Amino acid sequence: MSEMTKEEMLWAASIAVGKNLDYEQLMYSDYLYGKEDLIDDVWEYVDECKEIGNREFKKKYHNYKLY
Repeated sequence: MSEMTKEEMLWAASIAVGKNLDYEQLMYSDYLYGKEDLIDDVWEYVDECKEIGNREFKKKYHNYKLY
């Protein structure tokens, strides 16, 4: 089982939103290479960003590097 830090998950999620990637595109992207089993965890952040909006998402996670 692979692992990602919260920062890595947030980075991947912000890229997915920024590049308008769908679930499968993100799962098979370089950002989740070897960590495809974590797609559901990362996708929760994608859903959150879409729900609250990009500006609020960036405000909430301002301590993390985002795309």
